Parts: sequence; structure tokens; C-alpha cells
Amino acid sequence: MKILLDENLDWRLKRYLPGHEVESVQLNGWAGLKNGVLLSKAQGVHEAFITLDGGIEHQQNVAKFRIIVIALRARSNRLNDTWPLMSEVLRVLQFVGGNYHTGWVEFLVKLGAWLNLWEGQKGKREL
Repeated sequence: MKILLDENLDWRLKRYLPGHEVESVQLNGWAGLKNGVLLSKAQGVHEAFITLDGGIEHQQNVAKFRIIVIALRARSNRLNDTWPLMSEVLRVLQFVGGNYHTGWVEFLVKLGAWLNLWEGQKGKREL
């Protein structure tokens, strides 16, 4: 799966996402873009977007974008605080598989639980 890391995350997180093609906003030259513009550009190129932006679900109508949005919750954006969440991200990506094109999916990854908003349906599920 082709994944885009937001500029608020360390690009070295790609080391913890084996089997996926991972790029960063900065390395793509998209640093500074507002979330709406960024998601619009990313949806045609990437299948998933990982961010630490806790308010993205309130700032954007992400349902209109054809991309998986994974919003991490961590103490900080330091690599030591975010890399432990990558095992959960991998599980989420495996679960979603190629279904990103059938609807919008947002996963909030936090301490082994995720909130699934699939086409507007809320439901908490344990991984």
C-alpha cells in the first residue's frame, strides 16, 4: 500500500511499516499545504495518510476524499512516542486491505483500540 506521512510525523516511521511504500509530505515537496489541499493531492497518488493532527476529523470533510486517514494519538510527535503505534497501524492497514476505494475510513489508533468510522458508521472495535 502507498502511504503518505504528514509533516508532523518523523519520516523515519517508514522503517516501521515494512511491506508498504511510504513517503513523507516534506519529501514530496508538499510541506505547508492545508489539510484539504493535501488530502486532495494525496488521494490520487496514495492509499493511506497518517497524521498526528488530532483535529483533522473536525477541520475537514474527509468523507469526500478517497484515502484512508489514520490519526495517531501520542504523547508527542517524537519518533520514540510514535513508532510503538506502527504495529497497530499495520494491523489496521491489513484489515482495511484494498477496501479504501469503497468508502472513507478513518482510524484513530490509541493503545490497542481504534475507532472505525466507515461511511459514517461509528463503532469502537478492539483489534
